Amino acid sequence: MPSAINAQDIQVFVVRKDGAYLYLPKENQLKPVSKADLRSAVAGRQAFAATAPVSLVLVSDHSKFGNLPAAAASRMGAVDCGYVSQNICLICTALGLNTVPRATMDTDALKKALGLGEQYDLIMNSQIGYPKE
Repeated sequence: MPSAINAQDIQVFVVRKDGAYLYLPKENQLKPVSKADLRSAVAGRQAFAATAPVSLVLVSDHSKFGNLPAAAASRMGAVDCGYVSQNICLICTALGLNTVPRATMDTDALKKALGLGEQYDLIMNSQIGYPKE
């Protein structure tokens, strides 16, 4: 996956009714991080998003950018998030799934529930499900 200065800063959290999981790409595994149903926090002001069976939350770990100024790390994290978001859209299309990339979410509630510190920036989320017939 392309990444600014190869920082590999994007973490993907999978949020479902039964809890939240951190995707570990090297192991291709999901690590449980919460047993709570956080879909309403991901939905934020857009309640429809809480009904999706799966939401992916894209988070940039700014500490991966080393000593870069915060503004530069934030821009690079947003760019890297864009790469990942586009790949989510492409694979959903290929698999016949619907997805909605969004930036709205309750970032404070999610940071607390996922155990994320100040260096983490919750940038986007995508709801994934089957098309309505």
